[in-house]
Amino acid sequence: MASDALDAQRLPKLSALLQDYLVDFSPGDTVGSFLKASADPECLAPALEEMVKSNQLYRHYLHRIDILQGKIGIWNEEDPKDHSKADKAVRILRFLGRAAVRNALVCIRLNRTVEGVLPRKENDKFLISPGKTIKYALLAQEYCESNGLAHAEIAYQAGLHYDWLATLMERKGKAAKAEKPYLEEIWATSLGYARIAYELGAIPKNFSLGKYAFSGALLAQLGKVMMALSFPQGESLTPWKDFAKKCAKAKEHEDLALLIGEKSQYPFNHAEMSSFCIQFFGVLKEIEKAIWAYREPFLIKQKESDLFVLAVVIHSAIALAQAKKYPKKKPEDPPLNSEQLSLLQSIGISPSHVNDIISQKS
Repeated sequence: MASDALDAQRLPKLSALLQDYLVDFSPGDTVGSFLKASADPECLAPALEEMVKSNQLYRHYLHRIDILQGKIGIWNEEDPKDHSKADKAVRILRFLGRAAVRNALVCIRLNRTVEGVLPRKENDKFLISPGKTIKYALLAQEYCESNGLAHAEIAYQAGLHYDWLATLMERKGKAAKAEKPYLEEIWATSLGYARIAYELGAIPKNFSLGKYAFSGALLAQLGKVMMALSFPQGESLTPWKDFAKKCAKAKEHEDLALLIGEKSQYPFNHAEMSSFCIQFFGVLKEIEKAIWAYREPFLIKQKESDLFVLAVVIHSAIALAQAKKYPKKKPEDPPLNSEQLSLLQSIGISPSHVNDIISQKS
């Protein structure tokens, strides 16, 4: 397809994408700030308390959470003259802890995003269910904690991108809901990539973005779901999922087939879609450029050294996952080709490191 044809398709497709998904793809300033602060071990409780106190709307919602009504009733009996929701919001934070309040704020925001039922009147109660509403965020955090991996809070933030998209898909009707199994498939595959990226990210020296290796690899494939939503059956272009299935037949060369095919057939590629999601979500924006360039890391090599390293880590994690899935026929053959090994060596990761990761059990 000629480049001018791609340009002609690009703007209307981007406008439709923005209108259908990305406009609402954000936790907002209050929740976004709380997410970042709660993930910072140096952020002390008074700073978090001030964030909760300063937003009247979220104070009201926290005050109406169903499971807290008994405790709030006890507080009211202890001090009948205290009607300050700001003070009670602080007591709620101290009672539940930062993680539980974080989960509650995110659930509140997601309910607002999908126009769910929220407590408007003084006596309305609000039932939240983090296990259902933000299951991917909690799964990502639990995976890191149960496997002894650092930076579980950042993984939680990456998982929220999946939760937000899943929630928006519920709102968009049958066609979007039908793609939720594909979202689940991408999540499961990406979790495997993320585990390898975590190991790779720990190797380069003086790598300031190593803490984002797991989350970066977890998010790099999210754009594939956006591609499936943007290019469904009935489009003039090949439906994305049909295209992806065809590329999968290339086995260990699947990612290369995707790279070449996306450039020639679609106005966007899935890495761009992933970077759009991160950009609009607003949390983890510091790694958005590495996600955008993970297919071709050399695009940012001269400008962003640490982002280049992160892009190489994500790129190589996927290549290694493919190598583990499709092992060489001869054990003595290197798992990656010379170009892939050279790319890793450029950031200080040797072939012996690669062999160690390949030999690990999934």
